[in-house]
Amino acid sequence: MESLPIISDEFGRDAKGRFAVGNTGKPKGAINKTTKDLKQFITNFLNEKAFEIPLIWDTLEDKDKATLFLHLAKLVMPKNQSESENEENFKPVTVEIVLPDGRTLDDVMNELKPE
Repeated sequence: MESLPIISDEFGRDAKGRFAVGNTGKPKGAINKTTKDLKQFITNFLNEKAFEIPLIWDTLEDKDKATLFLHLAKLVMPKNQSESENEENFKPVTVEIVLPDGRTLDDVMNELKPE
């Protein structure tokens, strides 16, 4: 069986449209265009609506405040890695969010603690 010739197009595919030997397709870590566009849309939306968070916060019950806080924390905290990777690549992240009234989230969390 003879091998098909490689067509030297921008994608490096053979005559049947398969990737040529050594070309595995999308590079590792490459982001899909739809995913990239969606992430940008969400980032823009959150940037536009960030001023509303304190207003929403004041209307929430304590359990909903905790849920909102956890969801917002996921936006700024690094993704969880396996224990061994975590120990080798641990880079602590410190984020201070200041609300429009000058309070930080630490201040708000301290206000929520029962006395």
